[in-house]
Amino acid sequence: MWFANGTNVGVFRDERFQTLLTLDEPAARIGAARADGVWIATPTRLLKFAEGGAVEEVGSPLPGRKNLGPRVLWEDTDGTLWFGTEAEGLFRREGGEFERVGRSHLAIACVTKDREGNVWAGTSGGGLNRVRPRPLGLIGRDAGLPFESVRSVSQDTNGRIWIVTQNGEVARQENGGWLTVSAGGAWPGGRALCVAADARDNGPAGKVLETASPSVALRHRAEARCQ
Repeated sequence: MWFANGTNVGVFRDERFQTLLTLDEPAARIGAARADGVWIATPTRLLKFAEGGAVEEVGSPLPGRKNLGPRVLWEDTDGTLWFGTEAEGLFRREGGEFERVGRSHLAIACVTKDREGNVWAGTSGGGLNRVRPRPLGLIGRDAGLPFESVRSVSQDTNGRIWIVTQNGEVARQENGGWLTVSAGGAWPGGRALCVAADARDNGPAGKVLETASPSVALRHRAEARCQ
């Protein structure tokens, strides 16, 4: 398990935090690297580091910018690195080059990828953006999304996209639209903070999805009650 605290980056090992690297500026975000080690985003640049090796300076999506405002740093299964910012939008890095990705809002809150190769980016005010292998699809209130700001997104084992909105609602794709799960009678109440797929098989009613609220973790089956 890797951690970043101020200018220190390290691992949690043998029941304690061990600093492996100290930078000359804060590590704003870290993300797992597929090969080894971690990606590190500072306010001005992108780095890569593996334990026992040297720090590699990768570059910046906006060279010369004093504060990139990194919020999301995620490498997908194809090796593409996705870099989401507070106010500069979404970038992807392929073949050593950064490319700005079209989006509905400049503030990127979360990113994930589904089994069809679509990348889903939640924004802080522009709804949920779907980045397909070719075109970009923008999904907002006109498509049934319950709120324009999406703070967490995941795909369950049946292929459905689930989201948590900024105001704590939970919704999922259903019959070409969006169903607000937290508005149903089975929801125990409270605002959700995040959503993540559960890989366990729970029979013909469908796989489950986990959400976390400020006070409780819930497990929700697509066609059953919250547990």
